[in-house]
Amino acid sequence: HAKILYCVRMEMEMEMEMSQKIPKLGHNMEKDITTHPHSPPNSSYLSNSFQDNKQLLQQWFQQKTSMVPISNNNDVAPPPPLPRILILDGGVSTHLESMLLKQRRANNEETNESVFTHRKLWSSSLLLTNAGKDAIRTCHEQFYTAGADIASTVTYQCHYLVCHDKEEGKNWKECNVDSMLRDGVSLAREAGRNVLSSSLCGNRRLFVAASIGCYGAALADGSEYCGNYGVTTDQLYNFHFQKTSILLSSSPDILAFETIPCVEECIAILQVLQTLGKKEVLPLTSVWLSLACCNGTQLNDGSNVVDALKVMNEMDPNGWMLHGIGINCCSFLHVVPLVQLIVQNMVESGIKRALVFYPNSGEEWDASNETWVKGTGCTSPKEFASLLSKAIGAVDDTWNEVVKSGKVGSSGNNCSGGCSNIPIVVGGCCRTDPSTISAIRGMVDKL
Repeated sequence: HAKILYCVRMEMEMEMEMSQKIPKLGHNMEKDITTHPHSPPNSSYLSNSFQDNKQLLQQWFQQKTSMVPISNNNDVAPPPPLPRILILDGGVSTHLESMLLKQRRANNEETNESVFTHRKLWSSSLLLTNAGKDAIRTCHEQFYTAGADIASTVTYQCHYLVCHDKEEGKNWKECNVDSMLRDGVSLAREAGRNVLSSSLCGNRRLFVAASIGCYGAALADGSEYCGNYGVTTDQLYNFHFQKTSILLSSSPDILAFETIPCVEECIAILQVLQTLGKKEVLPLTSVWLSLACCNGTQLNDGSNVVDALKVMNEMDPNGWMLHGIGINCCSFLHVVPLVQLIVQNMVESGIKRALVFYPNSGEEWDASNETWVKGTGCTSPKEFASLLSKAIGAVDDTWNEVVKSGKVGSSGNNCSGGCSNIPIVVGGCCRTDPSTISAIRGMVDKL
């Protein structure tokens, strides 16, 4: 652990040193463009350092006034504060799969074999080849162009357990996984620069969320859908600590702990954040944890969502480590009741965090034929966006109802008041694609 923390600290010091060398707003624009070859001539966004971007995002998560650099150059407008609702991308892995299968069919190639060469790494296996990296970069660009503010890295199922696999462990070293994790963040960064330089996104800030999947996803046996791992909290801690530390060294804007199906794993993740916070290697990085739920009240392992929320509140009562909570990869049918449950808990506990929700399409999977069942779920981008609109509306409605009832907690960072103003991150998970995100973008822009 000491070795990993030392490496993370060194890389972050190098990043801060480099960020100080990057021209700030108000400097000569020709100099800015030279420093950032991908910057469009009129963009005031890429001339900011990563540190400025990360600080702005963390202020947003913590519901503070967004302080942004003010330009001394009258020709360069300062970037606006972030809106209340940010849009995450969709099902990156399932979209990659669809992209690559379409490419195979166009080339008259065999389509029966998986486009992901390593089952236990799933889409992360694309990080092993240049062609795979190109596909990942293109995928991120498509989601950004469709309207996503945040890209999630293709590292959900990238993990170190593969190094200890009985069959394939001899072919793997931990440094191989280190490189894959860092490449995942770098590719998302590159995609953002490419999109901004093409002026397809206009004047926007684009962010990168480092995806950290649950322990069950690494087992590649569907354990994330039941949450019964049969391992100790210490084992879960070690699993997440190593991966989180390396991802931090790549300086993502967000750490996204995703599809967490059990309370025990929530405890392990909070312990990891406590360690990293004490070692001061968690600077300006926003963190969210999203739960995997089987219905409107329970996690995938059958425990109650409120039990997971209670653990988070007890271990981080001021919201200093965990800036956002929510749900992902559950059916869109459960989103509204889960949002209501989480908001109610915020008001009653007095602990306010950003709310994150990105459900899947709800389509059924035919395991025997390894295909999605047609006619199930919500495959219409417009309808999916409409359902998320109802969930967004439920945030303030629920807040106001609970406040009116008088059940307002006095601890934590205080939730008293008649208006929630909870920051919201909304997007899609499995089987949602850029067309879905485009529909969500259109819906959010009209709110």
